[in-house]
Amino acid sequence: MKRITHARSEVEGQEYQRHFWEGQWTAHGVDLAKLRRQVRREFILPVALRAFPRGSTLLEAGCGTGRYCWALRKHGYRIVGFDFAWSGLRALQELEPRCASARASILAMPAPDATFDGALSLGVVEHFEEGPDAALAELARVVRPGGTLLLTVPYEHALYAVGEALGLHKPDNGGVFYQYLHRRSEIVDAVRRAGFEPYEVRYLSKQRGLMDLRGEPTASGPARVAANGNGATQSRARRLSLLRRVKSTIVRHAPAAAERLRDAQLSLFEAVLPGPIFAHTILVLARRS
Repeated sequence: MKRITHARSEVEGQEYQRHFWEGQWTAHGVDLAKLRRQVRREFILPVALRAFPRGSTLLEAGCGTGRYCWALRKHGYRIVGFDFAWSGLRALQELEPRCASARASILAMPAPDATFDGALSLGVVEHFEEGPDAALAELARVVRPGGTLLLTVPYEHALYAVGEALGLHKPDNGGVFYQYLHRRSEIVDAVRRAGFEPYEVRYLSKQRGLMDLRGEPTASGPARVAANGNGATQSRARRLSLLRRVKSTIVRHAPAAAERLRDAQLSLFEAVLPGPIFAHTILVLARRS
């Protein structure tokens, strides 16, 4: 597993995680149109609809603002969301007041054994510095035998090492722990240890994997060069500005066409690019033993 850190903070561990996500979800707010776009473009909902029989009772562990609680309720599922950030749960209640939810750590969920027909946990178990085992064991406890787990974690794809070598990724400088990037074998083994048997593993978010390689511009980088009169850099900045104006014009005057084009582009990335090289996310489907 590849350890990813944030800058040092006054709080660490799960208290840092709670503070971080409270801030994230507060800033996120509830934008129904944006949530719909996210659900459509993440390619997770079609997998969930295939994995869980209609009418199942489901759990989303670490639901955040609850966009999948909302989306799956629309398809006839009964679903409960657990999260430890109040701001996310408030957003969920604004989005879907009929959805049951509770503030809880996914290491100790307020549900009896074998309560649910299935569970989702999307980008959550990687945030425990001790590893995913305790969270996965708790998911196994609340899912009935024969039930299904849909799990996603960030992927340490093959080009990540290239990005590190080129200085595009920030090194682990001893900051506060944020998450792990997983390899396929690592997360599959962890799922098995918890009492699930994986039956499908796939790679998602290949465009995001490519975006990871871009790195982060710094104030002392491109901006300083342009200020010193580098003509090539200024010319590139002008071209990028023109492209942004053209894109904003298309989005403003033909939003439906722009959305279809964007969806087609994302579908192409998902279908064509090889997952082990470019993907950002591993998705695992597993059955409770």
